[in-house]
Amino acid sequence: MASAFYSTDSTMSFLSRFRASTSRTGGVLSVITSARELNKTLSTLSFDPVYLTGFVSPHVDFDQVARSVAARFPTAKISLCTTSGELCSSNDSLYCAADNQWDRIVLALFDASVIQSAEIVHIPLHSEDIRGTGKRLSMRERIARLTDSIKRTQVSTPIDHRDTLAYVTFDGLSASESFFMEALYESGRFPCLFVGGSAGGKGDFKKTLIHDGKRSYENHAQVVFLKSAKNVRFGVFKSQNFEATPLSLSVLTASLEERYISQVVNARGEIATMVA
Repeated sequence: MASAFYSTDSTMSFLSRFRASTSRTGGVLSVITSARELNKTLSTLSFDPVYLTGFVSPHVDFDQVARSVAARFPTAKISLCTTSGELCSSNDSLYCAADNQWDRIVLALFDASVIQSAEIVHIPLHSEDIRGTGKRLSMRERIARLTDSIKRTQVSTPIDHRDTLAYVTFDGLSASESFFMEALYESGRFPCLFVGGSAGGKGDFKKTLIHDGKRSYENHAQVVFLKSAKNVRFGVFKSQNFEATPLSLSVLTASLEERYISQVVNARGEIATMVA
């Protein structure tokens, strides 16, 4: 059975307007706080999570945030990423304010009534050349290396598509989401649904990070295999953050690694550049 991937944009989170707050529904606890208030907020929580995921402003000390969370919940599996902002569900604007050097941390905690187990693995993306200025790997070689990395990954969680969900977070600057999914299909492993997205950053395109509570990672994909609790079922909500426009162009030449389009074919059948 093939895997499917839906991007839920891990740089964002559907939570309420920013304020130091917590919200609990069933076995899920959501927390919105700041780096300044993090330790105080964590100390007030009475919750025993099996799994914790979080979204952290790139303007705060990411490693310190991870250490604080791991110290407060030493038995939980943790996956954190830097963000380019968060989404709001109770604000007039879709996005929470992310002006200047904003200080915001969003956490979601899941206890044993929702998540039976969580296992985290980190898979090298072999994307160092994309960040560098040297010779690029060929597409065939890139996919082959990724496929080999996936095949070598040791996972003890029994994969069953009915109760297993793979939550994947990419180093955003690796530009390797599509390469990873192609390699995943090639590997023939992990027959379950993959959902997730990519870490964001400051907008200077210098650093995007993921963290497991022990160390941060670049040029990696972090995959959390989540086994749902008995009698718990999950579904995936998918959305796209764009609006259709009357302009339509067919891409002629582009770079998947550097994510640019150099030539297009317009409605008149003419070849043009994107800046013409």
